Amino acid sequence: MERGLGARAALLFRLFLFLFAFIPSHFVMAAVPYQPLSFNFDYQPPGSTFRVPTTEQCETLHLTWGRNGPDGSPATGLVTGPDPVFPAFLRIYTPITNKTLVLQAGNGPENVFDFMLPLDFRPGTVYQICMVDSIGNSGGCQEQYTVIPSSNATLPAECVPAQFAEHTLDVSFTAGSSPGKASTIGFFDQCSSLHVTPLEGTPPYTLTIAPSLVPPINITSDKRETLSWQISLSWGANFWISMSDATGMSWSAGPMHSGGPGHTECLTQTKMFTKREIAGASVGSLFAGLLLALVPLLFLLASKRRRARISVLVRPSTLDPRLEGPVTPYYATTPSFPQLQAPAQTHVDADSGPTLPRGPPTRTDSTTTTTSNWHTFEKSLPSVPPEPAVYVVHQDGGRVAITQRVPEIVDLPPMYRDANTANSFVLPIGEFDKDDTVSVVSSPKSLSAHPLVPKSTTSASGEATLAD
Repeated sequence: MERGLGARAALLFRLFLFLFAFIPSHFVMAAVPYQPLSFNFDYQPPGSTFRVPTTEQCETLHLTWGRNGPDGSPATGLVTGPDPVFPAFLRIYTPITNKTLVLQAGNGPENVFDFMLPLDFRPGTVYQICMVDSIGNSGGCQEQYTVIPSSNATLPAECVPAQFAEHTLDVSFTAGSSPGKASTIGFFDQCSSLHVTPLEGTPPYTLTIAPSLVPPINITSDKRETLSWQISLSWGANFWISMSDATGMSWSAGPMHSGGPGHTECLTQTKMFTKREIAGASVGSLFAGLLLALVPLLFLLASKRRRARISVLVRPSTLDPRLEGPVTPYYATTPSFPQLQAPAQTHVDADSGPTLPRGPPTRTDSTTTTTSNWHTFEKSLPSVPPEPAVYVVHQDGGRVAITQRVPEIVDLPPMYRDANTANSFVLPIGEFDKDDTVSVVSSPKSLSAHPLVPKSTTSASGEATLAD
């Protein structure tokens, strides 16, 4: 029984702990905010009216950045992050490699930089440029561009291939609940989840999601574990995803798109949460789960203790006629009664059952000795009164008055009188010797069937003797 209660309590505890540890993880995936903008950057050609997201092969991009808008006016309401700390860096995503191209933009506080597209960005290649400062503050991401053939027949001599990192960070990239590898240029349902697990490298790890024309999303972990993100973008939006470690090794994938059909509940969130708020909600949910898990455990323990207390308090009575077999009385010591002697045989009548003994019993001790023994017995009783003893009163020939009164005296009915006897005595139900003669009587409480009354056997001659 105890093992069963313990197993159920352990199962309930694990179930509640699993549920309340699982809920905050999905909450974090859905509520990670975009980074605040610390500055803007742009490489729109001077004098152009409309933005066309194409560039020629080996074209030179003229980048400018600052806390104002592209036209030099203050970017009110857009730039809300901390002041940037330069130099700035370009993060360039392209599907020609699974590495992120990182380039330093200038050597100091300059806010201009000329960047020539690498030679291996051939016609048809798509790419996206994002900017950060030296401590990770974001300058946002531009839209996705496509490389078209150069208008010059000869490419510039200074146009050289890109210098990507030698080693790519090894990761596991999965989508949703599928255990297989996810496509690096696929369409994924809105509000579904992408999971990236670093298989090597040095913590901390940073997972970056870079949609077009919005600041990126960063998720950081101080240990090697799976980082997940829920796709909370409008239908058809493109994005890139990358992971980097503390040493600069990186992995990237894209362009990917938010598609369907899928549910869009994650798009209706009206509030983003900071990392501190997310951590507080996670810890609070965990403690709430532990508290709710302890409630059924405490209930089971209380029920168990209550049953144990009842089983200790409820003891079987030694006078309960329903008990079978010998029962040890609940006494501190065994009471000692005055010994009575009687003739060695008892006559049994076939019609009325056991009858009176043929001769009157005789006491072996005097009245003074009997009274002294009785007082000694009273003093030997424990402080808590035991169950009262039951005595059978047998009176013969004229109902002689009883000189010794004790509790629970049961009179025999008149049918048990014998005219040949004229004595009366009090017979305690207790210990008897083999040679004692006992009158076994019936009473309203079925005393003859009580386990404390010695059983009798009937011989072939009709005489009853006490059993050993």
